[in-house]
Amino acid sequence: DIAYSNLDNPVTKRTLSILHPESGSPPYPVILLTYAHESRASDYTAMVEALLSRGYAVVQLGGSRENVGAWDDGFCAWAWLEANAASYDLDMNRALVFNHGIGIVGGLLGLGDKALWTEMLKYCPSPMPSTVHIKGVVTYNGWFLIPEGSLTWFGYFVLPTRMTDIKEDPQVAVARLVEIPYDEWRTTDQLDEPMRHLASQLPLYYVSDPNPSGERPAFLLLYSDAENVEIPSSESLAFAPALEKGGIPVQLQEISSSDFWSLKELEIAARIADAIDVFAQQLFAAAP
Repeated sequence: DIAYSNLDNPVTKRTLSILHPESGSPPYPVILLTYAHESRASDYTAMVEALLSRGYAVVQLGGSRENVGAWDDGFCAWAWLEANAASYDLDMNRALVFNHGIGIVGGLLGLGDKALWTEMLKYCPSPMPSTVHIKGVVTYNGWFLIPEGSLTWFGYFVLPTRMTDIKEDPQVAVARLVEIPYDEWRTTDQLDEPMRHLASQLPLYYVSDPNPSGERPAFLLLYSDAENVEIPSSESLAFAPALEKGGIPVQLQEISSSDFWSLKELEIAARIADAIDVFAQQLFAAAP
């Protein structure tokens, strides 16, 4: 395991592992896996094997990924990759983020601006470079704070962890935020500073940014056809047109006969990996 965050603290230190494919030539295209709530690296064995067999190196976060640190973990891991990829035969010009559940991590990495990076990297040894090499973001049953889906138990659980200086009940705060169209979050006088700070940590805040800080990656939103208690498909179905409205390339694809945790199954993991491979090859072929 390779430490990438809180290096000197044995309790809070974060580690990652790098797995290389058996086929292909270095440097390898690379995918950073970030996890769903209350999941472990062992939950993604089938996904890792499917991606390795298709020629991708996989960077996998170690241990249990509780929600409280997941956003920061994703930023720290990516910053570490930007600084160290060459030493591990990883091609950052062919680099993707894969999120399960907390699609917000990839969304923020792909869309967020420099001010957000600074906040997320407070405890990380590696800085984020001015050019971030995220070619594409892939989510499977992602959560993005879409009004149709955010007021589930998941939204209530996650958002309070980001509510700095917000005194009101979390459910009331979330309901108040999603009542305001996301493309007005930057300009409305209905949000006080704590609420605006919360909004600035959500992908939808950056979709309508008139002056993005850099080139924004394409998105592949994968979702299940089965009704999910954890995160409804309405999150992906609503996020796709929001991305399109912001001029961000997006593909939307249903993974039939699947539910939230089906990626543990070899057959479903293989289909997800196939979708990722098609998406990635299109991006790589279009690159200058």
